[in-house]
Amino acid sequence: MLRKDKKNMTISDNEILSLIVNEGNDVTYLSDIENYKLYFVNRKGLEILGNPEMEEWYGRPCYEVLQNRNSPCPFCTNHLLSEESFYEWNFYNEYMKREFVKRGIIVNFNGRKTRMEFAMDVTKICDMERKLKQELDVQKVLVDCALALNRESKEGDESIYAFLTIIRDYYDADRAYIFEITEEKQSLKNTFEICRKGIKPQIDNLQELPLSAVDCWMQAFEKGQIYNISSLSKEKNHDSEEYRILAAQNVDSLLAMPLVLEGEVIGFLGVDNPTVNADVEVLLRLTPEFIVNDIRKRQIWQEAKNSGYIDDLTGLGNRKKSRQMVEWLEQQYQEEFGIVTVDIDSLRNINNAYGYEWGDHMLRYVAQTLIKCFGDYVYRVGDDEFVAFCLDIRKSEFEEEVRKLQKIAKWDEQLQIAIGSSWFEGESDIDYQITVANEKMHINKVKNYKRGTVGQKSIQKYRGVLAENLQREIETGRFVVYLQPQINLKNNRIGGAEALIRRLDEHGNIIFPNSFVSRYEGDEIIRYIDFYVLERVCRILKQWKEKGRQDVGIAVNFSRVTMMEDEVVEKMRAVCRKFGVDPGQITIEVTESIGMLERDTLKELLDDIQKSGFRISLDDFGSRYSDLALLSLADFNEIKLDKSLIDRLEIGGKPRVIAEYVLRMCMELKLTHSVAEGIETVSQREILKNFGCELGQGYLFDKPMPVDEFENKYLEL
Repeated sequence: MLRKDKKNMTISDNEILSLIVNEGNDVTYLSDIENYKLYFVNRKGLEILGNPEMEEWYGRPCYEVLQNRNSPCPFCTNHLLSEESFYEWNFYNEYMKREFVKRGIIVNFNGRKTRMEFAMDVTKICDMERKLKQELDVQKVLVDCALALNRESKEGDESIYAFLTIIRDYYDADRAYIFEITEEKQSLKNTFEICRKGIKPQIDNLQELPLSAVDCWMQAFEKGQIYNISSLSKEKNHDSEEYRILAAQNVDSLLAMPLVLEGEVIGFLGVDNPTVNADVEVLLRLTPEFIVNDIRKRQIWQEAKNSGYIDDLTGLGNRKKSRQMVEWLEQQYQEEFGIVTVDIDSLRNINNAYGYEWGDHMLRYVAQTLIKCFGDYVYRVGDDEFVAFCLDIRKSEFEEEVRKLQKIAKWDEQLQIAIGSSWFEGESDIDYQITVANEKMHINKVKNYKRGTVGQKSIQKYRGVLAENLQREIETGRFVVYLQPQINLKNNRIGGAEALIRRLDEHGNIIFPNSFVSRYEGDEIIRYIDFYVLERVCRILKQWKEKGRQDVGIAVNFSRVTMMEDEVVEKMRAVCRKFGVDPGQITIEVTESIGMLERDTLKELLDDIQKSGFRISLDDFGSRYSDLALLSLADFNEIKLDKSLIDRLEIGGKPRVIAEYVLRMCMELKLTHSVAEGIETVSQREILKNFGCELGQGYLFDKPMPVDEFENKYLEL
C-alpha cells in the first residue's frame, strides 16, 4: 500500500505524483472510489484528451471525462481493486479509440480511498497484430481459393461453387457471384452464384442485364478499379436503373472486381452485403486471376461435352446430366421437391422375347409419359432406369401425380414399370432421398411380379426358368453354408454364430455373396437361397442336439424381397417343424432397408416373426439407411452395429459417438442385445467392450468356416 507522512512533506501531493507519473508513457489518473471525481490526470492522458484546461476535468467524474458517459461505466473495475496488490486487465476505450493494458490499485489520497490507474497505450501494437492477422488470413484464403479451383471435378462446376463459398464466407456476405459479358457484348449474365442460407437466389432474374444499367461499374472496371457501394440508399440516385436493380435484390452494399482476359473485361466477381473484412480489397484484387483461366477452360470443355449429356434414344438428359442437376439442387435450390424413380420391369427379358425394337419403343414411351407427368427434369440414368425431379410443386400435388402414374401403369400394357418416390425436405442429402425412392421402387417391382399382369406373363415364365436353374444348383451342392463365430466380449467364449452363404464355381472355388445376391434379388429368386440357408441351419441345429453338442443360436439373413412373400413367416415355421427345431434358436437378421416398407405392413411382419418364437436382429445399424423409428415398431432382440462404424472407431469422432450411443441404448432397452460385426483389431474390441457391447464378430476372432470346422473348434460335447 502506498503511504505518505504529512509532517515530513516538503512538496504537495500533486507535485510528488506528477514527478512519478509524468516521466513515463503510461496514461495515469487518480479518481475517488465513491464519487468517481478525478483528482489527477498525467501529461500523457491529457495529450490524448486534447490538452483540456484543468477546470474541464478536475473534480468531474472519471466516466464523463475519460469515457464520455453520463453515468458510471457498467464495466467499471473498482470492485476488483484492492490496497494490497495491482489488478491487471486489457481494455478498448471506445471514446478514445485506443487499446490499453491497465494496472490499478487503491491508495489513500487526501484522506479518501482513491483509484490509481496506470494504462499503457498499446493501440499501435494491436493494429499491427490485426494487420498481420488480416494478411495471414488473406494468404490462407488465397491458398484455399487456388486449391478449390484446382480440384478435379467430374460433375461440372463444383470447384467454382467451392471457390465462391470461400469468398462469401470470408466477407460473411449474403451472396458471392460471377457475371460474364455475353458474346454480343450488349448484356451481362449471372453464371454462378452462392447464397447464404435464407437468402433468395437471384441468378434466374439476372440473365440478360443490359450493360448500360451498370455503366459506372464498367467505367471503374476499365480502370482496373474495385466498384464499391457502402450504402445504396445514401450513395445512389433512387430513380436510377442501378438502384432499382440492386434494391430489388435487397442489396445495401457490395464489392465487385473485374475479370480481365487479354486486356479485355469479360465479367466481374462480386459480393453483396459484406459484413466483415469489407475494407480488405486485396483479396478481390488477387482472386480474379484465379478464375479467369478456369472460366475459359470451362467454356472450352462445355463445347466439347454438350453432346455427352443427352441420351440419344429418348432425348432425355443422361446420368451425367442428372448428376449435374443434383449438384445444382444442392448448391442453388432451397425449396422442397419431389423425386421419382422408375424401372422398366425386366427390359433385358423383353428384348430377348420381343426384340430390341420393341424394347427401344418402350424406353421412348416411358420417357414421354414421365415428361407429361413430371415436367422437364427427367433423366435416363441406366439401361432401364429413370429419375425425375419435380420442382415448384406442393407435396400433396406431387403425391397425386405419382398416384396418377401408378394408375396408368396398372392398365397400360406398354408401361410395365415399377415406381418409387420420395420428398426432399432438406434434412438429408439428395442422394439419400434418391436411394429411398429406389428402395420403394424395388418393393413395388416385387408387388408387380406377384400381381402377374398380362404383359408380364412372359417375364414370369423367364423367371421360372431362372428359378429352376437356381434350385438345380442348390440340389447339386453348388451352394454351401459357412458359420462365423460371435464371441462374448466379457468372457471370450462362444456366444452364437451367423450363417453365411457361399457359391462354388465349376472348379470348386468359392464365390462370395456380393457377386450373386443382388442379381438374384433383381430377378426375384433370392427366396430360394434364403430358405436353403434356413433349412441348412435347422439341419445343423438338429444334428448338434442329437450329438449332445453345446446349444448355440445361429443368425440367418433374409432378403427384403423374401420378407415380402405372402405367408413368409408360416413358411419359416414349417421349416423349423420339419426338423424339430425350436425357432428361439434362430435369429432372423433384417437390414434397415426393410424400413422402406409401409409402417403398418412392417410392424405386422415383425410382430408375426416374434410371436412365432424367432429372435429378430436389426442388421447394419448405423449404415446409410439408419432409422431409429424402426426400433419403435418391434422389440428387437438384437441390434447389430454396421461394419462401417467399427472400421472408424479408432479414429474417434462421430462413428465412435454413434456406436457408444447405440450400445448404451441397448443396455437401456434391457431385452435388446448388441453385436458388433467386422471387428479386426484389439483396439476396436476394447473400445466396444468398454462401451458395453456383448458379442463381437470379425476376423480378429475368426473368419467364416465350414460347419464341421466350427463344431470342432467352438462346440463342447
